[in-house]
Amino acid sequence: MRGESFPFKTLLSPLGRLTKAPIFLAIIQPIMISREEVEHVARLARLHFDEDELARLQPELGKIIDYVRQLSELDLSGLEPTSYAVPLKNVFRADEPDDGLTQADAVSNGPEVERGQFVVPRIG
Repeated sequence: MRGESFPFKTLLSPLGRLTKAPIFLAIIQPIMISREEVEHVARLARLHFDEDELARLQPELGKIIDYVRQLSELDLSGLEPTSYAVPLKNVFRADEPDDGLTQADAVSNGPEVERGQFVVPRIG
């Protein structure tokens, strides 16, 4: 039997519910996500899975959550925040003014043109 002084750690489940677990279990055991939590996440993402897919996704989501937990334990205090792993270079051409189309050229491919404007069906 566990005594009152047994070390417990408060853990957050993937959906934010608080659970109590012994510290050594929190470190050794991967987080296990329940089937109801998998269904809840799928419902939030508007995804529909059959029974086999739900059974396969349960341990996979648990591994993903465990990996994110491991990443959150890294000491990143000396690193600069970055949006991209490699520097980006603008590959677009220079923005220089150019002669555009004349109105006649712009409407020349329209199926029906009246007074220099496209004719479209009335709405409503």
